Parts: sequence; C-alpha cells; structure tokens
Amino acid sequence: MAVLYTAAGNKFLFSNENKLVKSWWPANFEKIFANSEKTDTTQESIRLRKVLSLFLKPDALHRYIRVMDEVTKQHLDMYWSSSSSSSVDYVKEEDQKVIIKVHLLAKKYTFTLACRLFLNIKDPKLVAIV
Repeated sequence: MAVLYTAAGNKFLFSNENKLVKSWWPANFEKIFANSEKTDTTQESIRLRKVLSLFLKPDALHRYIRVMDEVTKQHLDMYWSSSSSSSVDYVKEEDQKVIIKVHLLAKKYTFTLACRLFLNIKDPKLVAIV
C-alpha cells in the first residue's frame, strides 16, 4: 500500500494503473458500492472513479464546504452550547478528571452531514427517522 497526496502522485498512480500498480477495494467499501455485475477489479475501479469524481470536483467541494459549515454550526449550537438542554454529557470523577461522552453526538453529526450532503435532507426530525 502506498499513500500519494500530490498531483504528481495522482498522475503517476492513474497513468500506471494495471502496469505498475493494481487497484483494490476494502471489503467494507465493496459492501457499500456493491455491483450486481461481476466485473473485474480494473473495470470496477474505473466505474467507481467516475462516480466518485463527480463528488470530488473542486466546484462540488466548494458547495460542500458551505453545507458542512452550516451543519456544523447548527450541530454545535444545538448540542454543544452551554444553553442547550441536550448538551454534551460529562462525568466528573473523584480525582477531578472530566470525561466527556461525545461518541453518540459525533455519530449524530456525521449522519446528519451525510444526509444533508447526499440526500439533501435538512429537517432534523426527518434525519432522526432515517
């Protein structure tokens, strides 16, 4: 496995696919993007790259940033502010350490963000139902 994070690295990777490098997908990724046709990894990686490139274009990312900022502000106001009735849970231990329980709120934030970006669901009540 290699990690390439520059434009030159991406160019090298995609121009040498199936020559010097071979693409593969983790099992959990294959579950999410299951294909009814049994194609080889090469064809599948080309198809997925085309699908994912629509989400990762600069203009699409520019739109996502605005939405992510809005959802983050709403989430922080709703769950993390001191005036919120449903603010973060914390436990104060005997030795004065404070343990903040944020796992459920982090999951809620991630799911809300995914619903907003991919399904365009803005209503928190509807997100809770989904």
